[in-house]
Amino acid sequence: MSERLHLELGGYRREVHLVGRIPTDADTRAALDGLMIADIATVQELL
Repeated sequence: MSERLHLELGGYRREVHLVGRIPTDADTRAALDGLMIADIATVQELL
């Protein structure tokens, strides 16, 4: 997987690389709507 995602955080535009996806069945989509999962180092770098 070699996809990129563009985010806007605190008025700054950032680009992150996606390394995986969570299954997209209806129950999972409903439970995780609007959620992004990342490791701590990535979050610290983004914020």
